[in-house]
Amino acid sequence: MKNGKLIAVIVFMMMTLSSCLIDLHNDERTTRGLPELTYNTNLKVEAQAVAERLAANCAGVGNRPLASYHTSKGGIKKIMTKHFGSGWTSANENIGIILIVPNSDQNLVLAMHEGYMGSQPHRDSIISPKFNTASEGWAAARCNGADYTWNATLFVELK
Repeated sequence: MKNGKLIAVIVFMMMTLSSCLIDLHNDERTTRGLPELTYNTNLKVEAQAVAERLAANCAGVGNRPLASYHTSKGGIKKIMTKHFGSGWTSANENIGIILIVPNSDQNLVLAMHEGYMGSQPHRDSIISPKFNTASEGWAAARCNGADYTWNATLFVELK
C-alpha cells in the first residue's frame, strides 16, 4: 500500500474509533470505583486540532520536542473558557505519539492507552476523580520515512 493511502486509512480508522480511547479510560476508572468520563463532542474539534498540529509538525520525532506543540501557555484554559465559560474548574491534556508498525496487527488505540497508563502524569489525568468530561483527537503523518499517529485527549472538570 502506498504511504499516502496508508495514512488515509489510518486517519479514517481513527475518526471511526473516535471515542474508543475514552472507553478504555472509562474501563480503568470503573475498576477503581470512579465515575465514567462523559465524551464531549464540542471538545472533539479542539482535541482534533491539537492532534493535527502535532502531526503536521512531526512533534516528538527526531529533534522535535512533543511538548512544544501542545496547548501549553494558557491554551487549555482558553479552550475550556471558550466552550464552558465559567462552568469549569480544572483541565488537563494527554498527548502521545506511536510509531506505526507496517504489516502488523497493531491496535493503535490500545497501544496509546497502555502507553498513557504506563506514564504517571498521563495515568493521573485518566484516573483523576476530579475530571468528569473528555474528548480525543487523532492524526497520522509520515515523518523521517516512517508513519506515526498522534493522540490528544482533553480532560475537564465541569461544575
